[in-house]
Amino acid sequence: MSNGNQKKEEARPKLVGKENFLWGGLGKIELWDFSFANFSKEHRVNAFAKIASSYCNASDKERTEQGMREIFDRALENPYGKESNALEYIPVLLNMNSNGHRELFEKNKFSHILRSGETLTEGWYVTTLSALAKEYYDMSDVEDGYSFNITEIYNDDDECALLSEFFTVFFLEANLDTVVRLSGKHLNVQEFSRGCLLNKDMPFSPYFSEEVYASKEVDVPAFFGQSLKVYETLVSSGVSHEKARLVLPQGAMSYAWGGFTPNELERLMKMRDYCDAEELLSLIDAIRTLLPLRNKPCNLKLIGSPIC
Repeated sequence: MSNGNQKKEEARPKLVGKENFLWGGLGKIELWDFSFANFSKEHRVNAFAKIASSYCNASDKERTEQGMREIFDRALENPYGKESNALEYIPVLLNMNSNGHRELFEKNKFSHILRSGETLTEGWYVTTLSALAKEYYDMSDVEDGYSFNITEIYNDDDECALLSEFFTVFFLEANLDTVVRLSGKHLNVQEFSRGCLLNKDMPFSPYFSEEVYASKEVDVPAFFGQSLKVYETLVSSGVSHEKARLVLPQGAMSYAWGGFTPNELERLMKMRDYCDAEELLSLIDAIRTLLPLRNKPCNLKLIGSPIC
């Protein structure tokens, strides 16, 4: 691999590991490394594209490298638009003791940054580019706004290495019911495949256990096929994907991305103690298997001030 191509690969999120779970391994959970997503604009665009290509209502032209860069720029300028969802998975490490970054914690006590982040140790704070973009957007017309463009805060090598331990990203492929249950637990989990499913690599497919398939009373594959046909007919007649999907069985395959700070990840793991849903229990066990694959954290005390 040439140095140029190698550098491009290094700028992209990396698949760390994957596990199958539930009913003979019908579900799939992947652990991704997005720790360098905030190292440069190129890294940001690549991380954004990895997420956005799962759901974005984009043409083939827009799915090119330049097209995704334009979509990223639009999302950063309008962080409340549908295209901006992928900004939630670009982690940003802030230094609460830095003169430049302290402003982010003092200017607005109800800020998106404080509502969408978490204090670590030694005065470090992890949040997302989405929070920075929304905060900057909201404060842009305020007379006493921020003294610099806070969306231009990047992290260096050591800080990104730390983020590999303190911001965890998963890609989930499971039945619709499992994904909806998980996204309803006030976690940063977004089901991207159902808004506008233009990516043909993510088709609707059945997700049923062997017992369901083996039923002699009901022809389950035929039932699913009929439901899918109704869905496709509704969409082709102008009904939105979001409304048409209501005719699909809960066993339809769905896809989601999840990004977790340490406390959010701990909250997810603790669901194992009180949740009785077989699907979620199996999913949590699979996640526990993957977590040791993350990079070891570096020493917080050895890291210098973040780049402004």
